Amino acid sequence: MFETFSSDLKGSVQRAREKAAASGAPTLEAEHLLLSLSEFPSGPAGRVMQRLGLSESRVQGALDQEFEAALLRVGVTLPPLADLPPRRRERTPRLGQSAKASLMRTQKEAIARGERRINNEHLLIGLARTRAGTMPGLLRVLGLTPEQITLEVVKEVRRG
Repeated sequence: MFETFSSDLKGSVQRAREKAAASGAPTLEAEHLLLSLSEFPSGPAGRVMQRLGLSESRVQGALDQEFEAALLRVGVTLPPLADLPPRRRERTPRLGQSAKASLMRTQKEAIARGERRINNEHLLIGLARTRAGTMPGLLRVLGLTPEQITLEVVKEVRRG
């Protein structure tokens, strides 16, 4: 699958791996991929991210909020996240289940559109369509729907 990734998408996956490592995560997950996309403002996916207000700080803030809400649902409270020490992993995080599933949806999106190269815009749609894990709650916190994101990406790609 990786051989059909555009250079932009390869860069996004690499940056997501770095973000996962910097946060101390043992695995690269879908939320790391979304965070990495927020750093690439060029191209259709970047323009959609900007138009929807998905800056890195807004996505990170929504992730923190969703994380705290998930813990509260099971009765766990934490000190404010800013007070937690940063963790770094020595090993490169491997792909987690949500990232694998998102990348598979990304590939299917490109195939369904008859495109040979898989780009960041396919990834954004694949991430938006995630039904389990952190992404659905994250989108709720951000006030976005998978359909809204998909529509914005399609409109941006058509603009050329």
